[in-house]
Amino acid sequence: MAHLGEANLLAVREYMINASQGLKEKPAVSKDLLARPARRPEIQRMFLPNVGPAAIAVALPGDLNYTFDAGDCRLRTVWRGDFLDCWAYYKSNGKATATPLGTTLWQLPADESLQKRVKFLGYSVDAAGLPTFEYERDGAQFREKIVAEGKNLVRRFEVTTTKPVTFTLDPATTCSSGTVLNKLLTLTPAEAKSFTLTLRLL
Repeated sequence: MAHLGEANLLAVREYMINASQGLKEKPAVSKDLLARPARRPEIQRMFLPNVGPAAIAVALPGDLNYTFDAGDCRLRTVWRGDFLDCWAYYKSNGKATATPLGTTLWQLPADESLQKRVKFLGYSVDAAGLPTFEYERDGAQFREKIVAEGKNLVRRFEVTTTKPVTFTLDPATTCSSGTVLNKLLTLTPAEAKSFTLTLRLL
């Protein structure tokens, strides 16, 4: 604004002082200005608490939401209610985490061992807007689709493998096939071709 000249700059300053007299300072924005009901289904990639940097959050039809960790290829969190408050994430230019809204119903147990030899291959989205995650684990090819059925969350798997597949089950999860011994689910290659894990939610 130097081209305005000293007199004009002083006039602008005087105007700003006079125009602001009697005005109160507005409080800082502390909520997500872009907040809105989730479209359901909706998929968001952003930083979330207690999840690695490759978090994928999904709002399912109804009121259930979940987070899938693409870093180690597993379900991390399930909650009921609104989807996400992303204001902290946006205003920090991606340096903070978004906040899941609602009530947490399930989290990956703390003693769950880290997945070994996993590779995330991406996901596809069906006509209804639901993602199917594809990944490799210990040489097996996984396809996993997560849906809501009543009050439960159902994980539908299709696995291509030549070796048995194992999962550690928590008390809230039941399986459609396979053998469970001391919380360890084992499926033969034939059983792993198509099976479900059902997470019973309160």
